[in-house]
Amino acid sequence: MEQRREEKKAREEERVNSLLEQGKKVWAASREVEDLPDKRPYPPVPPSAAGKPQERNRSCHICTQGIASWRGAFTAPLGCSKCPRIFCERCLGHLQDEALLPLAGKPLSTFFDDHWDDWTCLMCRGVCACQEPQLSAKVPIASVCAAGPGRCRIKTAEPHPFRSGDSVSVSGCKLAASAGPVASKALQPVNKQHGSVTWISPGEIELRADASGLPPVAEASGHVTLPTIEKHKRRGWVGVTGSGAIKASPATAAAVTGKRKGSPTPTKRRGSPSRGGGRRTPKKTSTGTRKAKA
Repeated sequence: MEQRREEKKAREEERVNSLLEQGKKVWAASREVEDLPDKRPYPPVPPSAAGKPQERNRSCHICTQGIASWRGAFTAPLGCSKCPRIFCERCLGHLQDEALLPLAGKPLSTFFDDHWDDWTCLMCRGVCACQEPQLSAKVPIASVCAAGPGRCRIKTAEPHPFRSGDSVSVSGCKLAASAGPVASKALQPVNKQHGSVTWISPGEIELRADASGLPPVAEASGHVTLPTIEKHKRRGWVGVTGSGAIKASPATAAAVTGKRKGSPTPTKRRGSPSRGGGRRTPKKTSTGTRKAKA
């Protein structure tokens, strides 16, 4: 286990250096949750069901982001007293349900202080969004086919819970013997996680995947599931903005500030007309100024 931990740290250091070279905002100090600023010791993690020791998780269960990563918050998350899971403050702040997180009108930071050593997490209480039977179901695949260039359509054997824009994971997709000989690599673009699927009907979805090597319509088996983070997004729990120590504080002195997160603003080509029917700049000719077309 110690060797795997050292290998993981080496990979993380390599990733940090790569992000620094790209000008990203990176937490370059220790990535252990125990080394975060103003960090109190977590309650001890009980052994697993098999009696083996467990280590505290290093990423939030809801948003799956490492709290010391360049996309995460710098505040210490709340740890469960009965399992290794941790939950960051930005995600718990989105629950807005007294049955799930009884704040009683108090700030979230006060709840953290009062329940630091004895909190039982959503998973251990059986009320987490990823435990909902409908969202946790493995939807069986009935058939697959090509639906145009770079598109694949999947028919499910039962109604599915997916919506347009969801990310889904396809696993174990195999064609029936009646489909004839098909190269195994033809299913490689299908058997993976896909982002932004398209809802067709309660029994059909489309994926962005190259299905050109598949028969027109082929009976198939396998399953389609929602990744854990997508189940949390359905409830609106996944935090969007970071929180914690301000960038100018000594606690974040190791953080390197680069480009701001988010999509870059598209640059407008010089001389290109603006959209929306605006007037164009008049052009000058040898005989004077020519009127621009409306």
